[in-house]
Amino acid sequence: MEKDSHQFEDAPSECFVPRTLYTTVRKPGRTVREISKTQLTVGGLVFFRGFPQDIQRYLRSHYGNLYLVKDSATGKPAVIPDSQMKPFQKMVQFEPSLVRIMDKPISYYVQGHKLVRVLTGILKGHEGYIVRKAGDRKLFMPFGNKTIAISNIHSEQFEEV
Repeated sequence: MEKDSHQFEDAPSECFVPRTLYTTVRKPGRTVREISKTQLTVGGLVFFRGFPQDIQRYLRSHYGNLYLVKDSATGKPAVIPDSQMKPFQKMVQFEPSLVRIMDKPISYYVQGHKLVRVLTGILKGHEGYIVRKAGDRKLFMPFGNKTIAISNIHSEQFEEV
C-alpha cells in the first residue's frame, strides 16, 4: 500500500504503516551474519492522510473490499487529527513497544487526573494525562475516539496545564 500510494494519482497524500526494523545475529559455525527485517508493529493498521470519502473511493477502486475503520460512536469513518497523530508517529518510530492503542475514549481513563504537558524527551510539548495502569505510570493521550497509552515515561518532566 505504501508503494502504491506513490504510484496512483488518486492516492491519499500520505500513507503511514507503523513498522520496526529488527536485527538478529546468527552464528552458524564461525561466520557472524546479521539479518535485518521489518515487521508491522500495530496490528496491520494503515493510516492515510486525506478526506475520508476520497480515501474510501481510492480503497474501493484499487483494493476491492477494504474499508476505513468506523468510529464506534458515530458510525462514520474514524478521523484522527494531525495533532494527535504526530506524537503517535514519533513514538512508533522511536520505540513501538512502548505504545498501546486502548479501545475506550480518553474520558474513561483520566477521571480524577490532571492534564500535563511533557517538558523533556521525544514528546516535548505534547499534552496528556499520567495514569497508573498495570503497575506502570503511562502517558494517556487522545487518539481519535480511542486513546494511546505510552509507557516508560517515568524519567520525563511534566508541568500541569
